[in-house]
Amino acid sequence: MNREQFDELYAHFVGVEGGLLDRKRGEYTDGDDVLANFKATAEALGLSSEDVCAVLLLKHVQAIVIAARDKSTRLGFGDASREGFSQRIADARNYLVLLAALVGERPAASISGVPYPGGSTTATYTPPPPPPRAPCVHPAASFVMTAAGQRDGKIIAHGTCGICGEDVVMRAE
Repeated sequence: MNREQFDELYAHFVGVEGGLLDRKRGEYTDGDDVLANFKATAEALGLSSEDVCAVLLLKHVQAIVIAARDKSTRLGFGDASREGFSQRIADARNYLVLLAALVGERPAASISGVPYPGGSTTATYTPPPPPPRAPCVHPAASFVMTAAGQRDGKIIAHGTCGICGEDVVMRAE
């Protein structure tokens, strides 16, 4: 497929997805809150709204993968009795947008400084601390000493393991 054909296919999907989202909106909204069904289902099942949306997305992804493996599958939006391959892809892409909307409701949610409803103009991310590392278990011969001294009559050496790079403190008893 050349670039022009791909651009045409992409434009077609984008055009159809909006119509599908509008048509299917009644399946996941109670009127004003387009995410109401995800929230109600989450509450009923004791899950998060994001998990409910992800399950529905994965259902579509599994159907897409199965259809893609079938050599008889062709692009198409199907009919009233059966979703076509293209519609499954469009639905999955819409579920991704719905998932983004659920995440976008969180406080301080934004992308590129553009706030989502209920969010601020900036989003911050603080990564979790790294997990504790197990002490170095490599042989002492791999130890590269950087300092040595004596404390309370015991020899102490500080250095780096030449294998894993971990800082090591050795104490002679």
